[in-house]
Amino acid sequence: MQQAGTAELGPYIISYRGWKIRVYRALFNAVKQHWTAERFIRVTDEESVPSFVPINQMSVDPQTGMPAMVNNLSALDVDIILDEGTDQVNMMGDAYDTLTVLASKGAAVPPQVLIELSPLESAVKKRILEMMQQPNPQAEMANAAGQAKIEQTQADTGLKQAQTMKTMVEAQLAPQQVGADMTNGMGQPQPYELPPHLQEAKAISEIDAIQAKAAQSRAMAGKTELESILAPQQMTMDFMNAQADRKAMQQKASQPVKAA
Repeated sequence: MQQAGTAELGPYIISYRGWKIRVYRALFNAVKQHWTAERFIRVTDEESVPSFVPINQMSVDPQTGMPAMVNNLSALDVDIILDEGTDQVNMMGDAYDTLTVLASKGAAVPPQVLIELSPLESAVKKRILEMMQQPNPQAEMANAAGQAKIEQTQADTGLKQAQTMKTMVEAQLAPQQVGADMTNGMGQPQPYELPPHLQEAKAISEIDAIQAKAAQSRAMAGKTELESILAPQQMTMDFMNAQADRKAMQQKASQPVKAA
């Protein structure tokens, strides 16, 4: 039955297609005859990106230097071809339905793709995408606080390692220092100087300890500065959350109590 109906509609569809081609050709012939002045035609190849093409525009030929007509419609010969295919809106709708099903099953579908294929106006899509690209203050505050905490932890770890290294070096030097402090038979202390490698190890451990303390001080100062900068935003967020909680409690209290 479907094939029979299509066969019956075939001559009508062919005639309708031929009529459309004749209409477009008649319109273009009328344009060639009556559009003699200079004008610009808007051609939109990409959404929200307009392009204007001049027709019947006087210009100068770069080769001869003589006046020349740019895009002269009266001398323009074109082929008008009608290409029928799947509607782009329906294809976007099918893709949106498919991606929605995949996202509901746990697939990692970016929200920007769903918004781009959603059946919304282009202006609404643009506003939503711009809102999604704006930075989140709460996420920035959390990231900044986490970064400050990580820096402070690293500084504390470096300080502990430097102190441990210094303690180990001092423990290795203790027996030799005791031997240096022993006096001879005359009751005079013997002069003693540490070996070069031990002197270098001791100096390195002291430098590491000083650098670790400086890093810890910088981390604590940065954390204090960050907390002072984020304090107003935190107060504003706490105030907004308190207002939202108060409003929710008022709405809950205003609801009628259902009888048992």
